[in-house]
Amino acid sequence: MIRFNPGVLCAWVLLLAGCFDDGLNLADVKGIVTLDGQPVPGIAVTFSPIETGMSTSSSMTDEEGRFHLKYTRNKSGAFVGQHRVIFENVPSDNPQMKAVKIPKRFMRPGHGITAQVEPGPNFIELKLNSKEG
Repeated sequence: MIRFNPGVLCAWVLLLAGCFDDGLNLADVKGIVTLDGQPVPGIAVTFSPIETGMSTSSSMTDEEGRFHLKYTRNKSGAFVGQHRVIFENVPSDNPQMKAVKIPKRFMRPGHGITAQVEPGPNFIELKLNSKEG
């Protein structure tokens, strides 16, 4: 006769649950990019953690300048903590999307724009000004 041991079952459940937890400290990050108060469509936005050894998260802005960061193709989010924000002008295949070129200084890692990602959902407004810096 086989005996049922609830302790062994509980241990297996906890072990399997741990196999599916990637242990990453990611938070969901959505936001908007504006230049001189106007939405910036069709640019790449990259969040690069200031703490070393962590991977970046990135997204493209839509027609309204909105973005939703992805850590990987199938996983949304960015590491919790402080990030350098880097932008890149990207040619669009969509003829409907009005191209807005951002100043080149915003495409360098040292331009000074940072963002803090907090645990939980985040909405981050990245307000660029062509007249500054």
